[in-house]
Amino acid sequence: MRQNIHRHYTPDFAVLLDNGTCFITEVKHSYNDMLDGRVHEKLEAMIKFCENSGMGLLLTNGRHSVNYLRNYPYRRDVEAVIQNKLDEGNGETISFAEFKKIKDKYNLKTVEFLAMVFKNNWGYYSFPFNLTLKSQYSLFRKKVINRLK
Repeated sequence: MRQNIHRHYTPDFAVLLDNGTCFITEVKHSYNDMLDGRVHEKLEAMIKFCENSGMGLLLTNGRHSVNYLRNYPYRRDVEAVIQNKLDEGNGETISFAEFKKIKDKYNLKTVEFLAMVFKNNWGYYSFPFNLTLKSQYSLFRKKVINRLK
């Protein structure tokens, strides 16, 4: 429950292994979907459920986990441009038009951008596009991202 609003969420499926271990699996179409703040909001509820039920949680696109982005190479100079734009806005968001200018100027690939979002814990919403200095979903970061090796 967030802001006194009850939300219902149904994951894609549960997996029960022969040894009795169970984990909930959430399959997203792309890394873009995996890093979207709306997904993190839902998964925070699922994290709490899994912890209370003794289950694990897997976030995947069907081939890789979100951890793929951890070591994905990206250009630090472009990261600095985006970071500076976020810093100069005093916590304001970067609009799609502002982001598109940066993306076009530096020929930024989506996966490269998403690796930056992953590393910097930026708040990201794919549609409508919204990029902020910090993600508000700290439980997702703590329980999923920070545990990945």
